[in-house]
Amino acid sequence: MLLPSRPGIWPAPLSLQFWHKGEHLGRMIASQQFQHCVEIAALCEERGDADRFVQLFQSQGDYQALRRNGIDDATLGVDRFFDEAHAILRSAEHPFWFTYRARIGVRPTD
Repeated sequence: MLLPSRPGIWPAPLSLQFWHKGEHLGRMIASQQFQHCVEIAALCEERGDADRFVQLFQSQGDYQALRRNGIDDATLGVDRFFDEAHAILRSAEHPFWFTYRARIGVRPTD
């Protein structure tokens, strides 16, 4: 992955590989390793405040990959994000809605 060209923001292009989640099922089907492939989804509500919202962001794979490759929170604007989240959400709990997806491949029996 090459980061956007923004002089003074990103220290250097990174050589990271990301697999778009929306293409997982298609790759499974294209592999011809499965007799049947399906994607299922489940909806879930969790509750949280501004701190939880920021923690959710920091748990994301893209964020973690950038951090592992030397890009610090100041460069990513995490402090500003933290301030904005607290200004909007404050300490009150709000509903957060998530969709959990699973891709299932059934292999033929031998």
